[in-house]
Amino acid sequence: MSLFERMAARSRRVVHHVHGELVVVHPIDRQYGPNGGRIRSLTRSAFDGTGCFYDVIGVPGADTGQPPIDRQARLLHRSPSLTVSIALNPSAPIRTGDIIERKEKGTWHEITEIEPDGVGGATLTLAIAKGLPDA
Repeated sequence: MSLFERMAARSRRVVHHVHGELVVVHPIDRQYGPNGGRIRSLTRSAFDGTGCFYDVIGVPGADTGQPPIDRQARLLHRSPSLTVSIALNPSAPIRTGDIIERKEKGTWHEITEIEPDGVGGATLTLAIAKGLPDA
């Protein structure tokens, strides 16, 4: 591990300790293939973690009433996104479509995009979710 990687890991731990919120990641799978209904995963277990949440500011068009677009210039048809920095756990992989429960606020969010940072963490783009699908 390089000096930069060690410093990044240490600073991430400090930031998560000071500003982090308790989250629970609930894995979600598709029933009957990629176009099937969403169900709680039968093969992956929910796990706890900490995440640092922040709103994305400076989104093009946010102050002009233009519809929001993502990084690939696709139109977003969901609620404004929220971003969370989270440490990745190699034994519990995170996938798009999984649900994050924000314990302190009692809110649910769906993972719409995952950007690994290369030093053991990731930045997740989230959208508001109603809750967990029925079992």
